[in-house]
Amino acid sequence: MTWDVLRKYAGINIDGRRKLDAGNVSEYSLSPEAKESLKKRFIIAVEFETESIEAYNQVVLGKMEELESELGIKFYLAGRDYPVHVTILEGMDEQKDPKEDKMNTEKVFDLVDGDERIANVRKQLTGIIVELKYPLLNAGNLLMSAVDIPPKVLQAREDLSEIYSSYGLRPLPIHNILHSTACRMEKFPDDAQTMNMIFRRYMEVVKEIRAITSKSPIQMKVGDVYSGNTHDLLY
Repeated sequence: MTWDVLRKYAGINIDGRRKLDAGNVSEYSLSPEAKESLKKRFIIAVEFETESIEAYNQVVLGKMEELESELGIKFYLAGRDYPVHVTILEGMDEQKDPKEDKMNTEKVFDLVDGDERIANVRKQLTGIIVELKYPLLNAGNLLMSAVDIPPKVLQAREDLSEIYSSYGLRPLPIHNILHSTACRMEKFPDDAQTMNMIFRRYMEVVKEIRAITSKSPIQMKVGDVYSGNTHDLLY
């Protein structure tokens, strides 16, 4: 782990815990417009082999499902509501009013996806191991972070930035972090006393997860690479 990665992870976790302590957490939701805007993002994300997902479920996701039943809350949960994945890089199509002679987003994305450079990125990412070691509390979101970012991921991000730019997409940089979003808090009671109890319990369970994964990181082997618009990955 580099110091830059450590500082970023620490900052996310400290800020997230403060928000939970203060009850300053909003339910996760996206407006129809926000969901639609995800169709303007091209994403490369890695997905994992079945054995890796089973290990993730045993250590992390299963505990979040148990919390739902225990506390009467609802998560937007990886492995159930969207695929377990790790984002490598997104590129945004910022055309607002395409002219007749300009390609629409879908056509641009088809060209990007068919580029042999994307095939090379996919090849270099398949089979790598991502070690999920430290849970980060990003307020109501639980991020499982990789302490060591594999060199092939760093290279892929650099390559993808160039590829996206060559098609007029704006790369959405990701620096000093590699993570899987395990869950987001989607529904919880709105009275302060109950919320505080829920957030305390949530932090306790995440602490239990940290005790396990800090000693035995979850070994996530990449089995597939998703390429396409972000909306279709998440929804």
